[in-house]
Amino acid sequence: MKYISIILLLLVSACRPQSAFDPSKLGIEWELVKNNYDNKGSFLAAVTFVNRSDAEMPASGWKIFFNLRYHRTELASTNAALAIKHANGELFTITPTASAAALAPGQSIRMEFTGQRRVANFQDVPSGFFWVNDDNEQVAIELQKPTMNSSNVDLPQAEQVQSVDVKEEDLVMVLPTPLKYKKVKGEFVINKETAIVGYESQYLVDEIEKITGFRLAPGTSSNNSIIFKKKPGAAESYSLSVNAAGITITSPDAAGAFYAIQSLKQLFPVNSWSSKQETIKVPAVEIEDKPRFPFRAFMLDVGRNFESKTNVLRLIEVMSLYKLNTFHFHLNDDEGWRLEIPDLPELTDVGAKRGYPYASNERLQPAYGSGPTESNHFGTGYYTREDFIEILKYATERHVTVIPEIESPGHARAAIKAMKSRHDRLMKEGKSDEATRYLLQDLNDQSKYLSAQYFTDNVMDASMPGTYAFVDKVIGEIKEMYTEANAPLTMIHMGGDEVPDGSWSGRNAAQLYADFFVKATDILAKHGLKMTGWQELVTEHIPHTDARKVIHNQKYKDDNLQFDAWWDVMNVDFKGYEIANAGYKTVMTCFDYYYFDLAQAPGFNEPGDAWIGYLGLQKSFSFNPYDVYTNYPLDFQLNPVDPNRFKGLQRLTPEGRKNIVGLQAALWAENMTYGGYMEYQILPRLLALAERAWGPEPGWAAESGAKRTTDFNKDWSVFANKLGKRELPRLDYYNGGYAYRLPTPYTRIEGDKLAAYTELPGVAIRYTTDGTEPTQSSPVYTSPVDFKNDIKLRAFSTYGRGGATAEATKN
Repeated sequence: MKYISIILLLLVSACRPQSAFDPSKLGIEWELVKNNYDNKGSFLAAVTFVNRSDAEMPASGWKIFFNLRYHRTELASTNAALAIKHANGELFTITPTASAAALAPGQSIRMEFTGQRRVANFQDVPSGFFWVNDDNEQVAIELQKPTMNSSNVDLPQAEQVQSVDVKEEDLVMVLPTPLKYKKVKGEFVINKETAIVGYESQYLVDEIEKITGFRLAPGTSSNNSIIFKKKPGAAESYSLSVNAAGITITSPDAAGAFYAIQSLKQLFPVNSWSSKQETIKVPAVEIEDKPRFPFRAFMLDVGRNFESKTNVLRLIEVMSLYKLNTFHFHLNDDEGWRLEIPDLPELTDVGAKRGYPYASNERLQPAYGSGPTESNHFGTGYYTREDFIEILKYATERHVTVIPEIESPGHARAAIKAMKSRHDRLMKEGKSDEATRYLLQDLNDQSKYLSAQYFTDNVMDASMPGTYAFVDKVIGEIKEMYTEANAPLTMIHMGGDEVPDGSWSGRNAAQLYADFFVKATDILAKHGLKMTGWQELVTEHIPHTDARKVIHNQKYKDDNLQFDAWWDVMNVDFKGYEIANAGYKTVMTCFDYYYFDLAQAPGFNEPGDAWIGYLGLQKSFSFNPYDVYTNYPLDFQLNPVDPNRFKGLQRLTPEGRKNIVGLQAALWAENMTYGGYMEYQILPRLLALAERAWGPEPGWAAESGAKRTTDFNKDWSVFANKLGKRELPRLDYYNGGYAYRLPTPYTRIEGDKLAAYTELPGVAIRYTTDGTEPTQSSPVYTSPVDFKNDIKLRAFSTYGRGGATAEATKN
């Protein structure tokens, strides 16, 4: 009987369904093994997969997708059982090889792999892992985020920027620095009885109501009044006079009056926005002001990852506070199309969504860790026509001109795939002529190329009529939105950058590229518009090299077109100077000073592109547009720059100087994968851009040697004190508060004590000596403290938001 029972038990066990492997329980662990692997500037990392399911992980019939950017396509596994393959863009797969074995529950498999360039921070870690069953209708399952061992990466480090303390009462209270500023005795108090006299007052009435809760009424009296006057002068200029009797604003145009109001708001107490105020006390001053450059711009990329309408409006608001007047809206790229064009629904139905499957162009492929689903990440999203019109109206009210960018003919994969989806739909409906109307690629094209972001299919065909019909259609639709919003539109940015070698195989690629923009210029002219674009439009690529040469295009010069110079010195002639010297209007968008997607300091938890190096606040502040070779003394890796590095390079001529029309910063959005990233990256560096774009040319810009260093350090200290004592406390509450980056403290041993600093005097530092993280209730650092134990330090905002923690270790 005993044996019969055992046999029956075995039979039942054999017949019971075996539990299936659950990929969602596949654990992922990542670690950096070594940077500068084999002394070649590459990395060696490891991914370990842990089977936490109750069933065996099969040896075949699956693949794992993931994203990894910066590190090129030559990823190589050192584990013979697993292979890494490049899919497209920065999407890769891990697949089992013939030598792979099944993985029992609880077991793990480790795969070390190599790639180009170093791992610098958490955004160099593979992301967006998902599992696909090959034999089950390509079912995709999102995997866990990897747990990370970052012990071998760069340690957190603050730039040790020296700033001398300046008393708040000695600071110019307006930023950017006005052309003339005089502090006088007395103050004016804005109260319920204060009257508004003259034009351009509605905005100020609204702003005061936000602070006080009451609305100022129109009046005629010169006492207890804010008076607006018109007077001829330079565009956007103004004068602002405050005394005990009232406030007088004089300007030649509405823009000048608006900027006077922004300066007036900065004279308000910095805590004015923290709670309702019964009155507003304004110190007496005399200001005469005008901008240094007419074009003061910021570019936001929403193609790579999407940013909400609310946050775009918040960006425009803070831009306008600091007198930036141009919002360059990068609306499409390889990874996304973000503006609704009602007659071309696929642009957003397909081009604004990422996920899996994607092979039939029902959506775009996953990117930047977006994973297999269309929702719950920054890869999916777009602005409706109504959203865009609202943005235009909001910007226009704040004297910010929005320049839309239609990235073309490269960086256009989202549009290409969307129009291919449209083609396929219409072909099924038997509408072959309509299907090809906006087709952007030859379906039989055999071109072989790899773009800067590793795509093999992201370039519009410049020989196809569908390409120009598409450009014409989109421009026409965009212009209608501007008309409806009553917003100014004089130019559209057509992109033009990074078209890879190998595009348009078998044809004269250089001529096709040139012809594309001639035709684009003509299409824009038909709509009453001009073209602008990246510097590649006026620099010809030398095939199979990274070099470019400036070309002569009289049409562009005659039409007074302007171009964005983004590629800075890096041991070669600065193309911005070559372009300006050649007679083209030039906007300085220098990536090593104004690409705010660059990480601001070393440290594994510091966001931003860090493999190339770091861009701190002081470096952005140091930018000298008329001599970029004398800017900052440290390179990307914070090492001293060789003083002979720039000998013999082309300088800006007097005529070229006249062609520098403005400055522009940019935030590329590859890393914009979580809330708060945008504001953290742009603030407070945006204020350094504003200081250089509006404020007068500083004296140190034309100096050299020790005097330049001394004068620069004085100027920097004034700017740093303005930020730490006035502007950041204001931004804690202005417009609901901004999530700017707080500086990381740095320390110095002074005898048996530890001294702590930040680059921005006035920012509170709190510390602990018991190993815990500093909080808002921790002691405030006021003077050097006894250095008997390890000390942790953090900077804090006025309402208790903490920055990165620094630790001083007692040996």
